[in-house]
Amino acid sequence: MRVDAARQWTMFFFISAVLAAPVAANDWHVDAHEGRDANAGTRTAPFQTLSQAVRKAQGGDTILLMPGVYDGIIERMNPGKHLFENDYVTIRPAEGDGEAARDNVKIGRIQLGVRGSNFAGPDGMGVFDAYLRLQNVTLTDGVYAFGARHLEVVDCRIERIGLWAGDNEAIHKTAVQLGGGSYHRVQGCDITNTGIGVSLSGRHQQVIGCRIHDITHDGIRVVSGRHILIEGNDIYHLDDGVNDGDEAGKGWNKHCDGIHIFIPGPGRDGSECVDIVVRGNRIFACESQGLIISPYLRRPELFSRDIVIENNIFGPSSGWAINVPGGVDGLTIRHNSFVNLPDGLTFQTRFRELHGDNTSVRVTPKCRNVRIYNNILTQQLGSAAGLQDWYVGHNVLTAIRKNQFLRRTDRLAAETPFVDPHALDGRLKPDSLAVDAGTRQAPSIEPLETDRAGASRDARPDAGAMEIAGRSPQPEPPFAVASGPVTTFVDDFSDGDLSVDPTLTGTNTMGLAWRPAEGFAPWNVSLVTGDHQPGLSMPRGKGMKMTLTEQGEDWTDLAVTVRFLNRYNNAGGGLLLRANGRGEGYMVDLVAGTIAVRQIGADGEERLTPLASTSPLLGRTQEAQVAVTIRDTSRGVVIAVDQNNDGSVELRALDDKRHFKQGRIGVFTESANGSHRTDVASVEVTLQP
Repeated sequence: MRVDAARQWTMFFFISAVLAAPVAANDWHVDAHEGRDANAGTRTAPFQTLSQAVRKAQGGDTILLMPGVYDGIIERMNPGKHLFENDYVTIRPAEGDGEAARDNVKIGRIQLGVRGSNFAGPDGMGVFDAYLRLQNVTLTDGVYAFGARHLEVVDCRIERIGLWAGDNEAIHKTAVQLGGGSYHRVQGCDITNTGIGVSLSGRHQQVIGCRIHDITHDGIRVVSGRHILIEGNDIYHLDDGVNDGDEAGKGWNKHCDGIHIFIPGPGRDGSECVDIVVRGNRIFACESQGLIISPYLRRPELFSRDIVIENNIFGPSSGWAINVPGGVDGLTIRHNSFVNLPDGLTFQTRFRELHGDNTSVRVTPKCRNVRIYNNILTQQLGSAAGLQDWYVGHNVLTAIRKNQFLRRTDRLAAETPFVDPHALDGRLKPDSLAVDAGTRQAPSIEPLETDRAGASRDARPDAGAMEIAGRSPQPEPPFAVASGPVTTFVDDFSDGDLSVDPTLTGTNTMGLAWRPAEGFAPWNVSLVTGDHQPGLSMPRGKGMKMTLTEQGEDWTDLAVTVRFLNRYNNAGGGLLLRANGRGEGYMVDLVAGTIAVRQIGADGEERLTPLASTSPLLGRTQEAQVAVTIRDTSRGVVIAVDQNNDGSVELRALDDKRHFKQGRIGVFTESANGSHRTDVASVEVTLQP
């Protein structure tokens, strides 16, 4: 998973500027009140219009504007027809710097190129060079570029001419819309009075250090974008003025999300978002969600890839702080601070007063290769960590809800870890449980070397976006590595994860990983016992549910001890032995008190061959530790069930036809109503010599 790709290509802007530095450059002066286009464009004889200066300028030149209002730059362009070449032409005020100079120089619409596949160019990189830099001016009706390469908007105020709500056209007005091109930078800008703040659908694009506020739609959109950096922005006060579903907003009412990353319809191959870094931003007071990554629902096989969310501060909004319903392969969420305010956050938009109290994270099991670590969270992620290609741990929780649990590496902070939560700056109290709570060594994760302010993280990184500087803690002890031949496999599910728990690893011992059998939904980890112990629980729904160990394709003889909890289930539930990926094997049904051979025919139908039976071995509301052995003997495969792990054998079966030679173990339950089920609190498998 590439988590620092943005740093590699960020250097492009600096290197290209150095290599392309002009030998000589001209300054072109423009004065809307005193100039004439027939003049020479000097300080004492300025042009009157910006368009005349653009016609005269070449790469490396600067266009200096006296206070005034100027028409924009509207060029249809054509593939291969360049606006400027080799180096940037900078347009900026002639007098002074800062907001005063910016507010005195106003430029109308900037529009380069047209939307179309012939303008996107190979790999979406664009077809013409702009080499245009707009610096410290007010852009009164936005910036649009499609097919352009090399465009920068720096320290500007950017708006759109209203209205910005009330119909579909108004709500989609975008202050900065950059697509089908490459090497674009929007930095240090104040973006307001628009529908959408910034829309990115090109390649190698950056939005850095901007204030995006008081708008009526999304703050930043990434639509099929690739190699995108969104860093150090403040995004807040987003609202379209109507509640979702209100008749008043029918046809144009939209969610107002801080950052929205998505695959657009019709979901063509290649429209995925790839290599997106969201770093060091503050997002709060949104009418909807802080950040959402959306799939294209009609093409569920399309996955955006390599998305990193790090060092951000999320304050309360009305919707999820982060919502990832699926469609991402390679998602890293690390060192973010989710700031919970006990009374929520009341904020005033241009339309009304809103209240937000949501700082929660939702990442569904539809995502793949997920890493969520070293965050300060306001809730446990629950069953979302139930896949073997996830790592979730070393997070600090500031609240824990009923029926949730702490993973072994998590910490629960009874008090806020922040010096001033309302400041939304992420500064930690020196005695906070978030100090030294992070990890550098957890399996499959990468350390993040700096915090939101650029300070180095020490040998025991603090959780959240900010590091307390000047400390020298001892490094964390390394995670254990299995030594010697592994003969024992264990899982007590306290890590809340279905992958191998490294804290259970040791001499001759390793944790278990779990995956669903073919055609079955993943199980999850939840609180399953009366003493609030986490355990393996079936997904909702009637019928057969089944999950298998990741390990053990070659397991033959073994002893397995399982702590079961039966929740009013009398339809069936227990163990699978020597199972393959389809769940074929020996079915030890403890609820029914039977042992059978399970096979799937060519027609896909299940076939059970009974081997032995007795009365039920697991009562409808019973919790019991059951020991089962399976051996390949000269007489055939022998299975013995010890109902209470007390040395007795209540059920024995012999398969003299030796249907299955080797395979994994699994657990199953057959629910008649989707609620009654058989859960698993712990498993220990010992391989027999």
